[in-house]
Amino acid sequence: MEIRFVCRAAVCAIALGLGGCVTLPTSFTTQNVMNVHQGMGSDEILKMFGTPKNVRQAVCGASTGKSWSCTTWEYGEFPYDRASFTFDSDSAALILNNFEVYRSGGTLPKSFTTENVMKVHQGIGSDEILTLFGTPKNVRQAVCGASTGRPWTCTTWEYGEFPYDRASFTFAEDGGTLILNNFDVQRK
Repeated sequence: MEIRFVCRAAVCAIALGLGGCVTLPTSFTTQNVMNVHQGMGSDEILKMFGTPKNVRQAVCGASTGKSWSCTTWEYGEFPYDRASFTFDSDSAALILNNFEVYRSGGTLPKSFTTENVMKVHQGIGSDEILTLFGTPKNVRQAVCGASTGRPWTCTTWEYGEFPYDRASFTFAEDGGTLILNNFDVQRK
């Protein structure tokens, strides 16, 4: 009896190690994630990623003085791979206000050489960041600058993970193109 239990435990440990405990649905492909943007309808998100694991409603934006009803869909589970999509639910249709896709684990890709990092500067396009460093591990879009009275939609790409080497690039949209606003590369 004890041997059977030990063997089952070993098989479970191997399965968890290979597949992870909780993961995002396979529909969370790089292509799908990179195509998500503010203003999408909930029907589009549902079509891309399927039924969310959790749904909650709340009042958002209270700290900015402009509160609004929001509905958040969650996929995956903390501390593992996860995603959340927050919709403005004040109107009849749910419209995407912000989102975050987080994939656990990882260090900076080898493309983060000193030479490549030195090519980065405010004002370059997201396509140049993709060329230099590849697809980001984490992507989120939110409203930045609300406390200044001049809010704008920002998109942030992250590579690596704390406490290891990591980098983040925050973009502003300009005529349908993402332009680098600020960035941070941290190495141990």
